[in-house]
Amino acid sequence: MRTKFIKVFAIIALTTTSAFGQSEPGCTSNFSKIQNVFNESIIEYQDFRKAAARLIFSDQIADITDIALDFQTSLYKKVGEVAGNGDNSIGPRYINIPCKNITGNIVAPAGTERTFVSNFSGWDKTYVTLEQTGGKASAAVKVCIKDAKGITVNEKWKTIDGAGKKIEFTFFGTEDKYITVHIVKPLGVYDFDYKLTVTGEINETKEDIVGYIEEIKAEEAEKNKPATTPATKKDIAIPSKNTTPGAQPTVIPKTSTPSNAPKPAVTPKPAVTPKTVVTPKPSTTPVPNTAPKTETPSAETAPSETPEEMEARLKKEANEKAKAKAKEREEERLRQEKIEEKKEEMKEKAKEKAKEKAKEGGGK
Repeated sequence: MRTKFIKVFAIIALTTTSAFGQSEPGCTSNFSKIQNVFNESIIEYQDFRKAAARLIFSDQIADITDIALDFQTSLYKKVGEVAGNGDNSIGPRYINIPCKNITGNIVAPAGTERTFVSNFSGWDKTYVTLEQTGGKASAAVKVCIKDAKGITVNEKWKTIDGAGKKIEFTFFGTEDKYITVHIVKPLGVYDFDYKLTVTGEINETKEDIVGYIEEIKAEEAEKNKPATTPATKKDIAIPSKNTTPGAQPTVIPKTSTPSNAPKPAVTPKPAVTPKTVVTPKPSTTPVPNTAPKTETPSAETAPSETPEEMEARLKKEANEKAKAKAKEREEERLRQEKIEEKKEEMKEKAKEKAKEKAKEGGGK
């Protein structure tokens, strides 16, 4: 009976710990000040997203990093913190995104945990990579995605054991969120040395980015629109009384004749003798109907569209194409995301099977 109880207890313990005996870390972080910053900085956030859309439109995606760092720095100033504080500081380490190869170590026996906190970065997609660079201790690493209220909306955790090994995390929909990274090593005499990298990516198919790009296209089209020259008084078109239908009006240039010049003499027109009107006798021969038939103008003979109508039509077609392309990209992104999640799930299952086989082999 006692043997069965020990086996059951061991199975329960395995469900809450990793292969290295590591328990899942929590998402608690002491950085409540950041939770109020985002709600006070909506305008700055929208300005950053629009600036990012303009760089995407101009094929200058690499420059988005600079404006992202400026945006995050402005938010840190509002809470009186600076990103990049070192190992000697107390509390969490504040980071900007992107940040690359942040090194550190958790020293035994006193140190057991290290926490990193980002600001609201504005990136739609966030990548977190942690590499163990030294030390004999293992560690559990958890990454948490939090909203403006500090509520955890997504979280993932993994374990790492051995210098040279690396673990990676990928999150979507992080543009209006901040992240916390928790590195926890068990109590013991061994140290844990690490290198942390966090990067971000803008999703060009996100609704607000697509909308900003359309606004920018409309602004550029308005700037490049040819200016219309207003009519001047020098050349005034005066229609002639005896013009044939469809003929162009006669343009009479304005002269600079002085007002005191003598007017030319007007020759009186000869009197017109009225003609005698002869009423024709009614004909008894039927007159054939020679009236022209009225036809509905076809698409080929219909009047052409005005430049304004053409411009509006081309804009509409461009917008429809852009929306269709954005939809295709979003569908492809979701498909790739599902593939990545499936691969990750298969990897985890393979690891679990390998562990079970190793345990069975050890038991024998």
